[in-house]
Amino acid sequence: VPVSATSTLTVCDEGWQRPRTIPASQVIATWAVNQPATLSAIVTRDDVARLGRVDLVGAWVYWEHPTQGPFGGVIDDDPSDLGNGTVALTATGIGEALLMDRTTPVLLEPDTGHAGALIRRAMTLAQTADPLPFRSVQWDESGPVAEVEWRGEPIWDVIQNVLDQTGQEMQITIDRDRNID
Repeated sequence: VPVSATSTLTVCDEGWQRPRTIPASQVIATWAVNQPATLSAIVTRDDVARLGRVDLVGAWVYWEHPTQGPFGGVIDDDPSDLGNGTVALTATGIGEALLMDRTTPVLLEPDTGHAGALIRRAMTLAQTADPLPFRSVQWDESGPVAEVEWRGEPIWDVIQNVLDQTGQEMQITIDRDRNID
């Protein structure tokens, strides 16, 4: 069954390098407060090969919804349907994926503070020679106090723990210039 492309994805190497477009169908993206943004789409294996790739896992992807705006993410799965010659890719929002991939150090000491202060500390502790590419991060340093013990977990898990304790909200966005906020 041939795939009728209804949209176009921009597939890039890490850091939005070497952008290339690929036709896609059945594109679905979701955005939610305190949850990772997600995208799924169907592309052909021939189009993946045309990009010079064997698979798409780890590639960065950009897509723009006509009314909801841009989605940027990291492709984390791309099972092939050999009979149809298609690839059903899924992606996690770029900011969320980067926070899931970066871990805090193992300090094994508790730290208490307001949500914004703890999240800022987690992001600062996890900085390496390869800094997180967020253009801006805004947080509220008021509200309920939370406690974190630095155990070498992903920043995303620390943020979720703090948000669960305080009832506060977080959302990561990307703009048309692929800046992460």
